[in-house]
Amino acid sequence: MTTRTRPAARSATSAAMALALTVVGLASAAAVPAGPGETLGLATVDASLLEVTIDTADEHTDAYVLVEDDGTVTEVAGEALEEIPTGSTVEAEVDGREVSAATVLEPVAPSVAVTGHDAYVVTVDDATADGDVSPAVATADTAGALEYWVREGRGALDSFEIAQTRVLSLPGSCAYAFDELWEEAAALFPAVDFAQAANHLVVYTPTGCAYDHLGVATVGRMTLGGFVHIAEPGAAVTVHELGHNLGLGHSDLLWGDVFGAYGFAEYYGAYSPMAGAIADFAPASLDAAYRAYLDLPGADTQTAAVTLVPGATEPQVVTIGASTSTVGTTAASFTDDHGFRYVVDLRDGTGADAGSFYASASAFLDPLGQVAAYAPGVVLTMMEPGYNEQYLLAQEDAGGTLQTSFQAGDTYTDPMGQFTLDVLDATATSTTVALLPGPATATTIRATATKVPYGTAGKVTVTVSGTRTPTGKVTVTVGTKRWTRTLDGNGKATFTLPKDWKPRTRTLTATYSGSLASQPSATTVKATVTKAAPKVTAVARTTVKKGARATFVATVSSSVARESGYVQMYVGDRKVSAKYKLVRSGSVFKVRLTTWKLPKGRVSVRYLGNTYLKARKVATSSYAR
Repeated sequence: MTTRTRPAARSATSAAMALALTVVGLASAAAVPAGPGETLGLATVDASLLEVTIDTADEHTDAYVLVEDDGTVTEVAGEALEEIPTGSTVEAEVDGREVSAATVLEPVAPSVAVTGHDAYVVTVDDATADGDVSPAVATADTAGALEYWVREGRGALDSFEIAQTRVLSLPGSCAYAFDELWEEAAALFPAVDFAQAANHLVVYTPTGCAYDHLGVATVGRMTLGGFVHIAEPGAAVTVHELGHNLGLGHSDLLWGDVFGAYGFAEYYGAYSPMAGAIADFAPASLDAAYRAYLDLPGADTQTAAVTLVPGATEPQVVTIGASTSTVGTTAASFTDDHGFRYVVDLRDGTGADAGSFYASASAFLDPLGQVAAYAPGVVLTMMEPGYNEQYLLAQEDAGGTLQTSFQAGDTYTDPMGQFTLDVLDATATSTTVALLPGPATATTIRATATKVPYGTAGKVTVTVSGTRTPTGKVTVTVGTKRWTRTLDGNGKATFTLPKDWKPRTRTLTATYSGSLASQPSATTVKATVTKAAPKVTAVARTTVKKGARATFVATVSSSVARESGYVQMYVGDRKVSAKYKLVRSGSVFKVRLTTWKLPKGRVSVRYLGNTYLKARKVATSSYAR
């Protein structure tokens, strides 16, 4: 299953107690939105490129905007943008709103330890729309979100304050696309850079506008600012959107085998501010995985790094404190066979999290028609290196309910068979967990080798099979030689053998070292190198006649080996000369030879071969009559 769905809250005891779960996030529309602004014509533009996320009712989409030095903000699309990191300065070839080519002029700046950020708040005054957000409401909403990020930044943001506020008079604002809204609002602060400086533009539009999203934001970095559109004010919405500005993706719910049958529900990772916003619940505190992704102070020192060793029989035991604590070990992390990074957190639902959804009574949601239960306890998240999305891992209990946290005595078993997580005990302030690799399943290994002539590199292909497609490394050895390759996504690895191996058959050993989910295995394979075939010719230098002697010049050439050795002349199967030793002559070996008296028939020359080149008999154009 890969369907994405909008979170829908429910109570386990009464459907009447259902909460209204809303989606906040970053996504973008594939189509260019309609609006009063004009699109660009064919042009070359130097601008900051920012990714945009728009959270709609059921999933987010991604877009891009170009932000020019004069404040022009334009939504654009195009495959040329897909490999460019958000925040980079680019030179883009733009036709309408389609970018056909883009060159990075300056890459996005790396993160820094401490920096100050500012927010610029704009409320839209629109007499044609209902529900104008007052400056007081917008200021309070933004200020609360800024306080959240200063607290959760743990020193990375030494300040995050509202620098200025403005009211934008904009009749017909509901028809404006997000890029047009940002451009109009940014014009109120002509000296402020919202793309390459730590400045955030937060625009509140009337709540009566029929947007299909609650918020839109650009994806930035801890060194950058960005743009935010708030369609429905609320602590969780604004905190979430500013989280995108700081570089975070979404917190989603995942259960099952990601390489097989699995379920995925975007926004349902309800232990994170980057999940969906649920009614009036406060956003949860930032988890250890996202603190590490942002490289926040203390993220590394408070996380115990665990290395799972394939085949190990003794678990690794770690005691962690509550995730909200700023001292001591508060998380454990490890990586799996695929390079995914896992983080174990203790979410106790107290302190900063006391008002969050997961800390409430009867915290249940309905992803994909299933019931997901949320509660304080041990939480396991996963992130793929290089991506800013986070996945909360859930496991079905005997009743079919998705458990998203685990209590003392519970065990989480990785659906891919790579590890088990046991919660050994828990107190009011800490918990002890045990991590054990596997249980690994048996594998079979098969190896095939090509048969090649000397001078050609042979190939050995190794295929490892198992209950799951094995990952990890395979080593091929022969004598003192050793080669190691990583299995591809199909459990295969191909090795190139030396092309200077002498002709013979060798027995190679292929060994799969195993992984967290797969047991080791080994096999042997025979690789054969044959002698190469040289080019052999003989040209008569005298008349060729039956009963008479004849003189020939025989030549043997090869691009892969010395053509040393002997040649001999034949008529049919009858030898008609002695053996003559070849002598190097430039790039070939040749010899001038004289036959015995020739019988009737076609004359052939035979090269007798050497260590690297096979014997070969070739007919000449001469016939003795």
